[in-house]
Amino acid sequence: MIMKSNIKLLAAATTFLAFSQASQSATVAFTFSGNKTPQMASGAGNSEILYSFTATGDFDGAADGVDTFTWDIRFSAFNRTIANDQVTLTNQVQAQTDGTEFNSGGNSTNWNSQSLVFAIENEQLTTTAPGSYDYTFNGFTSMFLTAGTFYLGTGADTISLVSTGNSVDTFAAPQLSPLVITATNSERNRQLSGSFTIAAVPEPSSTALLGLGGIALILRHRRA
Repeated sequence: MIMKSNIKLLAAATTFLAFSQASQSATVAFTFSGNKTPQMASGAGNSEILYSFTATGDFDGAADGVDTFTWDIRFSAFNRTIANDQVTLTNQVQAQTDGTEFNSGGNSTNWNSQSLVFAIENEQLTTTAPGSYDYTFNGFTSMFLTAGTFYLGTGADTISLVSTGNSVDTFAAPQLSPLVITATNSERNRQLSGSFTIAAVPEPSSTALLGLGGIALILRHRRA
């Protein structure tokens, strides 16, 4: 009988803790093209472009709407080889834009059959309410592409993407950072999209902790 009573008490405590740890979450989605003003050019010979982003909203549940989430995306480009449908990056080349599209190899108007790389960096969350928060990059989800065959990823993780052209192509699965997308011909692109999830880290409430202390005391008395 004592064992059955103990099981019921512990089950009740687990349910209460799960309820007390319910947390708020928010999604931050973005879409950008080469017409976004870059933060800076960087890398060897200024071969990379760094874009900075800021999102504001109510991320901590304080209903004030003044929390801020910032992040960077570093855009770079590489020559590549393709063998057996697997992409291998070789030497880095100049990353450029024509004011709308992302381009490479010193050509500001074409994506010259090279690999474009987009990497998430420097995420930072500022909230008005106290507490701990996690932010997770959910992945890059789509890009506007012209007609052609493209590759996502490198090595054994390479997957192919066939675009019918002049439309936003949704990736079969979200692509984590860094995104490597490779053209097989001279192609064009813009409107890269992705998202983050921001969530409060649940903490046991003081009432739940007191409840666990009471359970421990009951169990100790019963064992005695």
